[in-house]
Amino acid sequence: MRNLLALLGLIIVVFFTVGYFRGWYTFNMSTGTDGKTNVNIGVDRNKVGTDLQEGVNKAGETIDKLKTKPTTDPQVQPAAGVQPPAASLPGPIGK
Repeated sequence: MRNLLALLGLIIVVFFTVGYFRGWYTFNMSTGTDGKTNVNIGVDRNKVGTDLQEGVNKAGETIDKLKTKPTTDPQVQPAAGVQPPAASLPGPIGK
């Protein structure tokens, strides 16, 4: 349970850190006439939604590329008429 909470905390910290550097949030601090500090946090919901959608689309494209990738590299084909070496098992010991 503790590991799950730590993972959740890490995901939240990463989400807010990435969001801050992507410009999803703005923080403003000001001092009022009464001497109190006011902190305002603004969230650009449109930018968050757009960036997340772009990320989902890019992840989907990457997955599609991995699905359609050939299992063998066509540039690494053996020469015509050359057989790959047969697998050998060790022979009897002590002869």
